[in-house]
Amino acid sequence: MSDLVSGLRGALKSGLVLSTREIETQKRKQEEDMINIRMMANSLEQEFVNQFKVHDENIMASADKLALASATIFVKMGVLQIGIKSQVYREQEFFLPKELLAPKKRGCDRSSSSTSALPQEFKIGESSHKTSLERYKKQIKEVLNHLDELSLDRIENIEDNIEGLGKGRVIIQQDFDKLEIELQEARAQVAKLQRKQLGQNNKIALARFRIADLEQIIKEI
Repeated sequence: MSDLVSGLRGALKSGLVLSTREIETQKRKQEEDMINIRMMANSLEQEFVNQFKVHDENIMASADKLALASATIFVKMGVLQIGIKSQVYREQEFFLPKELLAPKKRGCDRSSSSTSALPQEFKIGESSHKTSLERYKKQIKEVLNHLDELSLDRIENIEDNIEGLGKGRVIIQQDFDKLEIELQEARAQVAKLQRKQLGQNNKIALARFRIADLEQIIKEI
């Protein structure tokens, strides 16, 4: 009888020791799982933070590009207006050459003096119509002579200025169109990055919720 009691006590002790070891083993395993989960959570959170920084930098770069493109467009528009005005002022020489103004003025002076001296220079009874016609012919001849005296280089320079005015408008318009396209692309990129950032924020919030849920489950165990 005593042997039976001793055997039962030994079995109970060994079972108790075994169950205690199992409990300690389970606790260590749970602690290790908890550490691994926290490490994974920290790694996941750090990854999301890094991605957020990258997207934030991309958004800032796109915003800077957008601002630069807008400023460049305004500058180009100002240059276009100034360039056109300066070209127009320079081309006034083509329409009103100084070389042509002087002979016309001298012609007018001579015409006035000849008009005042008509009674002395012309015979009585000569037709006034004929006198006016001759005077106009003389003025036209003087203007044509001054046109012939204009250098070929100056005429070519005037033509080049007129041609350059048209080319300048085309080039500036092309630059304006290109910058407008870049501006639209920058706006689209900013919108795309903002959508990605919103998605990353949602993923980070979901990951934190899952981590908190797992920690609560482990504590309850």
